[in-house]
Amino acid sequence: MARAQLIGKHHPLLRKIRLAASQARRAPADLVVAEGIRTLEEATRAPCVIEAVLVSENFGFHARERSLLIAWQERDIRPLRSPERLLQTVSDLVTCQGAVALVHVPARGLAEVDPGQLPLLVCACGIQDPGNLGTMIRTALAAGASMVCTSPATVSAKNPKAIRSSAGAFFHIPVVEHIAPAEIVAYCKARGIQTVSYTHLRAHETVL
Repeated sequence: MARAQLIGKHHPLLRKIRLAASQARRAPADLVVAEGIRTLEEATRAPCVIEAVLVSENFGFHARERSLLIAWQERDIRPLRSPERLLQTVSDLVTCQGAVALVHVPARGLAEVDPGQLPLLVCACGIQDPGNLGTMIRTALAAGASMVCTSPATVSAKNPKAIRSSAGAFFHIPVVEHIAPAEIVAYCKARGIQTVSYTHLRAHETVL
């Protein structure tokens, strides 16, 4: 793949990545930041729309990096390149892994997700640590869950750390956010789904 010209510090993509990562009210509601090789691999495998990719000037040296570049090229995604120090300014990692992507993940409601014939829902209530939530999402996918729901008091599943902690599972399982526990219980009752409550290690953190 031919090396593109390096972008400068005023490029609009940098601002858009920072805005999406901040999850501010003015941030695009359906855009999330994917970072880390494993997370980027899963986002690329998933049926998600990748709006933009920003890579470092040396990205592509290692085999998994080259595989990502090939996969993006096959999907007609043309990464922009930036100096290492500039990419670090939009990275959520202490040591940037050389690539950051903006991925479209539209918000969904309970009615928009098919629970399946043998439904298994994981509902996070009051989870404050994005790393814990990401781990729950990864575990839910591995367990064959139909979806993950979060309460209004739970940290957003679109938090960059939550997405990274999910090891990219976030892109493979429906996540329905900001659902009141009573609404989740009513949803399950209407469909004959048994509810079981588990209190997490931290106070006020519960999984249904």
